Amino acid sequence: MQTLRYLNRLSGPFLDRFDLSLEIPLPPPGILSKTVVPGESSATVKQRVMAARERQFKRQNKLNAWLDSPEIRQFCKLESEDAMWLEETLIHLGLSIRAWQRLLKVARTIADIDQSDIITRQHLQEAVSYRAIDRLLIHLQKLLT
Repeated sequence: MQTLRYLNRLSGPFLDRFDLSLEIPLPPPGILSKTVVPGESSATVKQRVMAARERQFKRQNKLNAWLDSPEIRQFCKLESEDAMWLEETLIHLGLSIRAWQRLLKVARTIADIDQSDIITRQHLQEAVSYRAIDRLLIHLQKLLT
């Protein structure tokens, strides 16, 4: 219970600085001894990442991570329905403007990896899914109240 209270006290501004946080569940017993179908090779993933970086430099002369507020508005535009969905999601998760900007930059990067000129709802949903810490804190708050 003390751990839950400590995690609940972590400040929002501190947590906003984490662009990505993932929950990695324990594997089921015996899974590590089974033959696993390999995923993409590291070389293939590297090629996709390098292509995404090249797209970013062509579009804005810098990586998405380094976009400032006006550049985020310029290069991370959303369809109105998607902007409303993101706003509702941010309110539900209790996220700040800083977190909103970071989510947009992550979604823009996901779109670049997909070779997409626009940020879609799917890109936004994936970016939000990388905010596991926010969902954890909401769950902790419910447990503590």
